[in-house]
Amino acid sequence: MQHVTTTSQHPASKLQHPVPNLKRTFGRTELAQLYFPNLLPKTAWEKLRSWFEINERLSPLLHTGRRTFTPAEVALIIDQLGEP
Repeated sequence: MQHVTTTSQHPASKLQHPVPNLKRTFGRTELAQLYFPNLLPKTAWEKLRSWFEINERLSPLLHTGRRTFTPAEVALIIDQLGEP
């Protein structure tokens, strides 16, 4: 009889750090979860959106009609908020 051992890992342990390549397009929720990995996706986006609303350089990104940020927009976000 073979003995099989399994280890249970918390889902957050699958998150990679340091931050993945930030020179690419990101979905808004995907980026929000990098900033707030312990929050649910919707909550993470709501929190990041609230930060954008109070930042005059980031608030225009809320009115693009897109659900993604271009690499240039990601660079602006990091410039304003720091690396996630």
